[in-house]
Amino acid sequence: MRLAFIMMVMLFVNGLGHSYPDKAPPPFGRKGEVVPIDIKTVVIDYKFDYDQREAQASAKMVYDQEADGKPFFDLIPEVNKLMIDGIAVPVALFKSIRDPDGVATFRIIDKTLKAGTHEIILEYNIDSEVTFSSNAVRTGFFMSDLTSRRFFEQYGPTNMEYDQIQYRFNVEVEGVTKAHRIFTNGQVQATSDFTWTVKFPDYFTASSIYFHLSDESRYRIEVFEYEGLQATIPVTVYARSSYLASQGTTKTKKYMELLEDKFGPYAHEKLVVYVAGSGGMEYGGATMTSISALNHELTHFWFARGVMPANGNAGWVDEAIASWQDDGFRPGSQTPDRSAVNLGGFSPYRRYTTRAAYSQGEQLIRELDYVLRDNGGMIPLLRSFYEKYQRKTFLVEDFKAHLERETQVNMDGIFDRYVYGNANLEDRVEEEPTHPDQLDGHPRAYTKEELIFYR
Repeated sequence: MRLAFIMMVMLFVNGLGHSYPDKAPPPFGRKGEVVPIDIKTVVIDYKFDYDQREAQASAKMVYDQEADGKPFFDLIPEVNKLMIDGIAVPVALFKSIRDPDGVATFRIIDKTLKAGTHEIILEYNIDSEVTFSSNAVRTGFFMSDLTSRRFFEQYGPTNMEYDQIQYRFNVEVEGVTKAHRIFTNGQVQATSDFTWTVKFPDYFTASSIYFHLSDESRYRIEVFEYEGLQATIPVTVYARSSYLASQGTTKTKKYMELLEDKFGPYAHEKLVVYVAGSGGMEYGGATMTSISALNHELTHFWFARGVMPANGNAGWVDEAIASWQDDGFRPGSQTPDRSAVNLGGFSPYRRYTTRAAYSQGEQLIRELDYVLRDNGGMIPLLRSFYEKYQRKTFLVEDFKAHLERETQVNMDGIFDRYVYGNANLEDRVEEEPTHPDQLDGHPRAYTKEELIFYR
């Protein structure tokens, strides 16, 4: 109630008469002066200098701002140059800020800008995200959805997940003689032996981009075409060993057929699988995964990066579905009758998924499968949800509305208790386990040390 009241007040003092980006959290500040934006394009020049052990980035971001105010978005590295609409301004204007609920940190331009289209240029370094070793430059823009600020904001300017952005990278490597290769879910064009451009699809969000640069001889690579239901998909599977690359190829073909049969045609332009040992993380048509987690991560190409959560409140849906797949899509056998749990009733500024999604979230999907058995259960409903929201972002309310529209069953009671967690505190499950190892077999997140090793 308190959160809802605050949001209503903020919208009243600032939002009347203005439209804000679809699915964005509300503006905030004493007078609602901190405003969400709609990023249109981001072009980033990455220069990796082996001799100087330096990685420089220069990003040009074009965005629309619907109301006068201070724009908020995110980029973790500190900037050493800042330009707004062609004019250099002090880098001190690029500030960190907390949202009004205190759940997330992001950046603002601490200057009131007029409504309209703006261009911002940010220059910064990502040296700590790069390994310079053995005549090679290695970096992986690897991500996680279990903690805040672990999406693309580590490597370039981006927005919360509600925003779909067209990215292009211009990549240059200096001071090496080894052949290098970019593994990515974007379209790559080599402009010389050590320069490339990478263009990503315009439906990508902050959690979609996969980019891995390394010396080519480091990996065993298998390339093939998968004949999908609607398109022929180019596939790249790579690993440090031929055995893992071969296993990845065999199982990718098998699981893709099963998933297309279950949920419909694959949504992305290509498919990249990096078999990297225990753990797993999904991207928009790419994954870094173990063999054991591969089926789980491929499921996310449909739910997570095919239909995409607009914020942390919606993130439970795809993890619950993927966990149900891990369980063999075991049919539900009972209606919900348990303690309340909060899966998606957090602040609208939240940017990561509750770990309760993997247990209580899966349980809810199975229970809904039972409740909606006269409508064929959850599989056809998930398939139609994928068809409707493919390459789009969604809120929890969109998922609820879809179920109600397709079945004519009112979901208010179930969602109120088992999604929004509305109950007395003594009758409510804790939000998440205290440690990631308690995730009921879900692929664990890679450690920082592992991510460095797997570059």
